[in-house]
Amino acid sequence: MEWIRQISEYVRLSLPLKWWFSALTACLGAFAGLLGSIYGEQIKAAFPFVWGSGPIVWPALLFWVSLLIFGWFFGLGFSAQNEATNKLERVIRTLPPRGFLVVFEDLFKACLNVYWEAYEEQEGVEALKGSIVTALTGVLYLVKTFDTRHDHPQYSANIMLFRSIQEVPSKELAEHILFTEPGYDPEAWDGILQLRTEFAFTLIDREQKPDTVVKPIMLPIPKTQYRADKGKPTVLPGAPAVFCDPTRFVGFENTLQLATWCREHSGLRASVAEDVERYFVDGPGKEIRSFISIPIVLPAAKPDSKPEVLGVINLHSNREGILPGEKAGLFVPLTAPFMLLIARCLKKYNSLPKAEKSA
Repeated sequence: MEWIRQISEYVRLSLPLKWWFSALTACLGAFAGLLGSIYGEQIKAAFPFVWGSGPIVWPALLFWVSLLIFGWFFGLGFSAQNEATNKLERVIRTLPPRGFLVVFEDLFKACLNVYWEAYEEQEGVEALKGSIVTALTGVLYLVKTFDTRHDHPQYSANIMLFRSIQEVPSKELAEHILFTEPGYDPEAWDGILQLRTEFAFTLIDREQKPDTVVKPIMLPIPKTQYRADKGKPTVLPGAPAVFCDPTRFVGFENTLQLATWCREHSGLRASVAEDVERYFVDGPGKEIRSFISIPIVLPAAKPDSKPEVLGVINLHSNREGILPGEKAGLFVPLTAPFMLLIARCLKKYNSLPKAEKSA
């Protein structure tokens, strides 16, 4: 039961760290030592123990009971302190590196300036696009600064935007859709996430460059009733999973394990897992070795309305282990101001006529 587990965890990890617990442990040890020095002969004579044979030797019983409790308390204290030390080490390893907050401040100021300039220019397409690109580049610089890798990985970022399935021509869908079953039925989808190549960039050393390798791929977003099969998710891991549940982010420290995850933990068909494996082993995604997907959410405009999920930002690296362990959980909330700027600009950008955006 849950309450039993909570009590057990408190006794094992929290209680031994109380100041009085250490004092009590020391007193028990001293008490056992006192009994041993005063009643040493009686304690020796009472050993070995035989239950039900002769009278109880109370000094010996008290000695052994206090000694056993002392040993148990001492072990609990040592284990709890060791766990607390390990937890502190994990926290220290995941803390932002020196100078990170200064970089964060400078980048956010730059993004905010571009954002306000876009509004001063009455939200023209180039101004909006520039604001999105600046904020996306800011997130790229942040992940590079936060990750503190010494093997010089290459970081990239792209934006995938949602499109209703009714808006996607069948010819375009057939050309760009990935990771679907043979004979797929688009009517079972709410829509697709499409990678926007104008918002795909790579950071090499400290220089941002357009990612010319990526294609405008599409990933399916199933309707709610088709997102699970026998209790297992049928939504692709990564961007689609984040879009369907925007309260979280999804990351994989090794993309070569994605296919295994699909086979063991999802309701996706074997053919989809094989497509995923080919894509990341020797296909177009072979340079992507780890990634994190973060939802782009526009907050609710009114108290009675819901937030709008516009799409997903993918951050990826050509090395395994982008933001490993608890680092990702600490990093993603720091991107919130940048994500909000991107969401507001994307909302306006998406509302512009297609001809104007492609001009």
